[in-house]
Amino acid sequence: MKVFIGCSSSDKIEEKYIKLAYDVSGAIANCGHSLVYGGASYSMMGECYKAFSEQKRDIIAIMAEKYKEDLVNLKLSNNFLVKTSLERIARIYSESDCFVILPGGIGTVEEMFSILEENRTNTWKKIIIYNYEGFYDFIINWLNMNVNSGFVYEWDIEKIQIVDSIEELISELGVDENE
Repeated sequence: MKVFIGCSSSDKIEEKYIKLAYDVSGAIANCGHSLVYGGASYSMMGECYKAFSEQKRDIIAIMAEKYKEDLVNLKLSNNFLVKTSLERIARIYSESDCFVILPGGIGTVEEMFSILEENRTNTWKKIIIYNYEGFYDFIINWLNMNVNSGFVYEWDIEKIQIVDSIEELISELGVDENE
């Protein structure tokens, strides 16, 4: 299965997030899955690349032209360059079978909500939010508040899986049966 991992590429975050990305990615790769991701070679995204490349798994990097200079560091992946962030998310959606969301900033939240909206209007693909140390509590609460207020239908979000550990994430994701 091709699993998209959405996470930060910031170089200003705490080391625990970098380690989390490596540990999660290693566990997913160990289950036989392939990686789809945003294409950075540093920070959390870089750790995803590192973990999947160490296990010799397929890697698909999808990056906007603005950041194309980083592709030189991604020799072990299939790289796709797109013009805009909108094209990028469309390509990510079409390439991926499942989506795992780790802690991240604006880009990660944009990916999460774009995927959720595409699911609402298209075929549902699994979304798993790793709510590491309550990182996404505010978004989960906001979504529930919107359901309670009538702005969001419950069925639009009820299939999102929220996990708090790597073990739960792997249980939700499963092992790639084609391995």
